[in-house]
Amino acid sequence: MSNESSSRGRVLIVDDEAMLLRVYTRALTQAGFTVQGAEDGQVATNYLSPGAFDAIVSDIAMPGIDGLELLRRVRAQDSNVPVVLITGAPQLKTAIDAVEFGALHYLMKPFGPQQLVDVVADAVRLRRLESKKREALEQVGGAGQAADREELESAFWKTLSSIEVAYEPVRVASSGELFGYVAAPHANDPKQSYRDTLIGTAQQVDRLRTLGRTVRNRIAFFLRTLPATVATMVPIHAHDLQDGSLAVADNLFAKHASRLVLEVAGGVPHDALASLHGRVASIRKLGFRFAADGLMATPSSLVAFAIIRPEILRIDFARLRGVARDLGVQAVVRGLVQLATAIGAQVLAEGLEEEVERESVIQLGCQLLHGPLVR
Repeated sequence: MSNESSSRGRVLIVDDEAMLLRVYTRALTQAGFTVQGAEDGQVATNYLSPGAFDAIVSDIAMPGIDGLELLRRVRAQDSNVPVVLITGAPQLKTAIDAVEFGALHYLMKPFGPQQLVDVVADAVRLRRLESKKREALEQVGGAGQAADREELESAFWKTLSSIEVAYEPVRVASSGELFGYVAAPHANDPKQSYRDTLIGTAQQVDRLRTLGRTVRNRIAFFLRTLPATVATMVPIHAHDLQDGSLAVADNLFAKHASRLVLEVAGGVPHDALASLHGRVASIRKLGFRFAADGLMATPSSLVAFAIIRPEILRIDFARLRGVARDLGVQAVVRGLVQLATAIGAQVLAEGLEEEVERESVIQLGCQLLHGPLVR
């Protein structure tokens, strides 16, 4: 592999089919990349070292060390290098594993040379952006801050592989009929709460998209066991709305769009508000519905609320405390029910723990119920 200063990036490409390896190598070389080819996973591991490549492209189905095992070995040495996996026979378990170990893209055959070039160009761009961020950290905070980031990154990947999802029932208040489930991701490590710790760590190491894709793929596996009429509410971070994979019709998760309600949490960055309308429209076209916190408070959250126009307004358990006795809490719930009626939405009361709370929210007009009392 030559090291030309004018190269668009250094790429390792791995495929046990010699003809395809030549085709991929030629396409990337002609596009200006410096390419190292490897005819199988074992040969590829000989080329691995931290910082050796700006992107790695590998077929999944190879004898010996396959693409997933190669991805694991890459991550053991370099937590940031983008990896693109190629497959001709996509499988759900393979896709979940690929995302969990940080594959940037899951490229399905057949695809054209230009598509490969575009995906690799995006991967190299992300790699170089990550390098610039690291350099900035070292200049501002010294090597210690960069080392802290590496430690956080390592902890993130370790916890990511242990994520499980619990499914808690949501029932129609008037009839007790099953409406669906709230998907509640959690880590096996009791020190790592999903919302407070793991999402925070993902934000610090710029892995929110990886976290979101991992959770959604795990949920997609569960959905195959449910009747098509049962809805599932899936928590997503506002940043996930910018993930193009959500709006791709053949995405493993999107195939179940008609029975999924995306429960948006977190603030939308101001610079993302302009494109949010188009993103939401594309996601809705696939059949997704939306849920949102009925008490979004920041200006950007209110704008996002108006764009998303959720079908379900959530009231979490912290805001429902004392609803049976507190006239102020009752007024808030009543106001949200009126807002929901005006926009054609339903109100979900979450985390109900006492029978008196359940009766109160039903009287105030909440149509959906969730919590320890709802089983």
